[in-house]
Amino acid sequence: MNEQRIGRTWPHILDNLPTVGLILASAAQVIAGRAAAETLTWNRGGGSWAIKSYWEGVDPQRVPLITDDTVIDNAGNAAVRQDGSHETHSLYLGNSASGSGTLAWRTAGTAGDMHVDDDLYVGNEGIGYVRLELDSAAGKTLTVGDDMFLGNTGTSRGYVVHEAGTVHVGDELAIGNSSSTQGSYTISGEAELIVNRDNPTTRRYLFVGKSGTGTLNQQGGTVTVGTYLRIAEGSASHGAYNMSGGLLDVSDGYSIILGRRNDGTFIQSGGSVLGPTSTQGIYLGFDANGVGEWQLSGSGNVNSGRFLRIGGEGKGIFTQTGGSVVVPTYAALGYSAGGVGTYTISAGTLDVDGTLYVGSGGTGTFHIIGDQATIEVDGYSQNADSTLELTINSISPINVDGAISLAGALDVEFASLPDIEDVFPIFINDGDDLVSGIFSDKPEGYVFSLAGTYIDMVLTYEANLDGGSIGNDVALLAVPEPSAILLLLLGILALGALRRRRE
Repeated sequence: MNEQRIGRTWPHILDNLPTVGLILASAAQVIAGRAAAETLTWNRGGGSWAIKSYWEGVDPQRVPLITDDTVIDNAGNAAVRQDGSHETHSLYLGNSASGSGTLAWRTAGTAGDMHVDDDLYVGNEGIGYVRLELDSAAGKTLTVGDDMFLGNTGTSRGYVVHEAGTVHVGDELAIGNSSSTQGSYTISGEAELIVNRDNPTTRRYLFVGKSGTGTLNQQGGTVTVGTYLRIAEGSASHGAYNMSGGLLDVSDGYSIILGRRNDGTFIQSGGSVLGPTSTQGIYLGFDANGVGEWQLSGSGNVNSGRFLRIGGEGKGIFTQTGGSVVVPTYAALGYSAGGVGTYTISAGTLDVDGTLYVGSGGTGTFHIIGDQATIEVDGYSQNADSTLELTINSISPINVDGAISLAGALDVEFASLPDIEDVFPIFINDGDDLVSGIFSDKPEGYVFSLAGTYIDMVLTYEANLDGGSIGNDVALLAVPEPSAILLLLLGILALGALRRRRE
């Protein structure tokens, strides 16, 4: 009998295996769907992420899974203390307008890694904090599969202090995501921030002020952006990148845009910036209402990767009081119609391996102060709407390897009075080409007087200051004005008459 039952049962089961498989698959989908819908909420003031009793929302209590959304909204502080991997689907720190929450790698205990499969909201509607502290986060990784928002909606605020370890964001890091929000990210030491995904067709953005107010403070470490770095993206945004050390690497990306639709600043006293090398370059003042200002001082270094456009359709300002700027292709001040670009240099090195356009489609101003800068360009071109400004005690010349084309204004101000026979080189032309064009209303031999003195300045486009084969340098020469010569002659004659009377 048992044999007969067995014989009848197994063929029946085998005949229905496809149906059983579908039932099991459906059950798995239901379980997965139920898990994906679970939200776990932190219930303690502080403690380890890995303790299951600190999470509510499921029964029995457990730690979050990769399919769970997690919320810390009670001023709680979840510490990534236990070694190993911690995970969640999306994480909300400060989810409600009155709430706050913290995710921290603290000095106590042995820290682990954290994997947020989807999005991380550091201040969704409230206040959020992420802290990767030096003694705990070293060698550890926070991975965000898609987007990370610092100050997401409403009047929320988000703060990240990143002293060690790696933060890897797959798609977008938005600091100050929407209007009225604020976000701040501070990176230092040997920490690393990566905004990049392996898929090259995906656009990866680091927004410092997307539609709200964003600040990124880089005191050290490395920031790597796979596609776009945009500072002050939206029409109501404000963005500031403050750099005193470390490396900002956008060399594999598309562009750095400072002041796309509103005001963005980049204040750099140290560290190095590597701009895009294959696609675009660095823009200051991109759209008509955009204002981008870069202040370079100290030991800071900038390599634009390709071009440097200061004043696209908006307003761009670059002020250099130290450091070095390398532009591998061309630099344009006032690139597009309506664009206004100003470059002021008083110290440091500017090296353009192409032409420096002072006014291209728009209006440009190149301002040299004193004699502490080194300026090297392969060509210089100034349009009729633009200006070369010189503030002279002595002056740093523009060393040109190629063609010089002049138009527009020359404005000269003396910070201290010159001596007779002083020569102030404006352009030292290493080539054999003659200067093309002149400054407006200032032909060869143009003379202007220095108020309150007996000194005239003579402008020449035919000086020979480098010992070349022809006179093709541009310079100012200090000479006594004609009335001073006349007074000198009268003085000599009077002295001669006095001597004759005495004799």
